[in-house]
Amino acid sequence: MDLGFVVFKDLEASVVARFTDQAIVESRPKEGGHTFTVADRSVKDLFTYRAYIENVIDGDTLKARIDQGFGIWNRQVLRLRDIDAPEAGTREGDAARTFVRSLLKEASLIILRSSKSDKYDRYLADIFIPRDNATGAKGPTREIYLNNLLLEKGYARRVS
Repeated sequence: MDLGFVVFKDLEASVVARFTDQAIVESRPKEGGHTFTVADRSVKDLFTYRAYIENVIDGDTLKARIDQGFGIWNRQVLRLRDIDAPEAGTREGDAARTFVRSLLKEASLIILRSSKSDKYDRYLADIFIPRDNATGAKGPTREIYLNNLLLEKGYARRVS
């Protein structure tokens, strides 16, 4: 089973035989192991994880501890996908980093959707901060899409 970030989990042949090659399989912990079912998800939902931010390197680069399931954790440096913030050490770059730190300071966890790695071997990611974590407000749990918020607030520019 591909857990992402070049991490794989061996499964028993009897589990693998229950699914087609194209099936998106979801696992849930249960006492003594896991249950596996065909997920009601699409390809766009793959490689979505719960994670904890360990360090904000600059406005568009973060170090995260990522829950890959099955008790497997991974540390990665992530680059926010499709945006570019000024480098730390510049007035604008320090402002962007401070803004991101202030948003993530209260977040107990984030949701990240990863894609390919860049030329520096950082995984490109979309970062979502659950609203109740970012603002302390309870109620609807719409997330704050960090990549887009940096663009809206003028801390970053769009790149492709």
